[in-house]
Parts: sequence; C-alpha cells; structure tokens
Amino acid sequence: TDVDTSYLTNTISLGAGESADAIFTAPAYRGGSNGQPYDTYLLYNRATTHGSNAGTAGYGGQMTEIRVYPTGTLPAQTVPNT
Repeated sequence: TDVDTSYLTNTISLGAGESADAIFTAPAYRGGSNGQPYDTYLLYNRATTHGSNAGTAGYGGQMTEIRVYPTGTLPAQTVPNT
C-alpha cells in the first residue's frame, strides 16, 4: 500500500557512512549576495565538535551547498544529476 511517511523537520540524524534522501524546498530567489547571481543555502552538520578537517583550516564534516537562481536563468535539465 502507498503510505505517506513524510514529516517536517529541521534535523536529520545520519550515522557514519549513512545516507538519506530528503526533499528541500528552497525560498524563492531573493537577489544573490557577494556579487553572485544566485542565493546560497548551506546544509551541514551542526555538531561542529565532531567534525574533522585533518588539522587544516576551514570547516570539516558533512556539508552541501544549494544554489537558487532566478527563474529562466538556467536551461532546462535534460539529464539526471549524477
């Protein structure tokens, strides 16, 4: 049977080596920043005390960047993201 198992949250727990599928609804384009033609949203592990960057400067741990462009800026997607 088709059962809707969706839920609204601001936190998803992932174990080491684990992955998950999630749907993220970004806000509408608001004008970019720092001279970029897109808005940027970071999804990251907020447990910064558990992140490691092998002793180098910068953020270590899980992170991905979402970019939101104005409507009509990008061509239609013709192949899946890989």
